[in-house]
Amino acid sequence: MKIGTCFLTYNSEDVITKSLAHAKAAFSNRKHDIVVVDNSSADGTVAAVRKSHPEIHLICNARNLGYSAGNNVGGRFLLSQGCDALLFVNPDVYLLPETVPRMWAAL
Repeated sequence: MKIGTCFLTYNSEDVITKSLAHAKAAFSNRKHDIVVVDNSSADGTVAAVRKSHPEIHLICNARNLGYSAGNNVGGRFLLSQGCDALLFVNPDVYLLPETVPRMWAAL
């Protein structure tokens, strides 16, 4: 099974690159896909993601859609990529290596 992870950002430049690095490490042994959906940040969030993690899918909304609608954009994208389960993570959350296996077992 493939897990899809969506990070919804808005002016998250100071935390998103570290959060993505943790997520990539946590998913290193699993089939996964990660998307960052940016809700029209005014800081350097988009540039930071492109520079530090160019392999990660990035969707830039033209305006701030809010929390639910922004996550729905990412969820639809991940489902279109064949993901079987979705994980929505705030950009200031750092997934630990044991987090994903524990959540997967609970699923």
